[in-house]
Amino acid sequence: PTHRLRYLHSQASLSTAATTFTTATSFLANLASVLRPLREFGFVMGITMVLAWLIVFLTFPPLLVISEKFHRDMKAALLRYSAGKEAAVAAAASSSDIKVLDSEKPKLKRQTTNAQALTMRSTRKVALLIDPEK
Repeated sequence: PTHRLRYLHSQASLSTAATTFTTATSFLANLASVLRPLREFGFVMGITMVLAWLIVFLTFPPLLVISEKFHRDMKAALLRYSAGKEAAVAAAASSSDIKVLDSEKPKLKRQTTNAQALTMRSTRKVALLIDPEK
């Protein structure tokens, strides 16, 4: 995902900056007005446009990378947890002193399948957010 974000920055930075700064300039042109409320409005909106662009362009991509890394770690932890649970059931089933009821085995299998399905769905959602063309 980081190479896609670099490509996004290289392609979109100039065009979004141009539109943002022309809009901010048009708002800041109101500073020449004789009406005080119009001057204040132009100043606030011009500064707000520039700050919004900076916040979105400088903080959103790193947050996407952090979110993706967190999601991958969480997925790995869920898979390790479900694999560990399956191993514990298998060990308990093979042990002579602990017996796992046959009715519990499908329930455990269902829980593992549900966790895997949840991680797959959320992985697809994050992938669509990062690259909507997929």
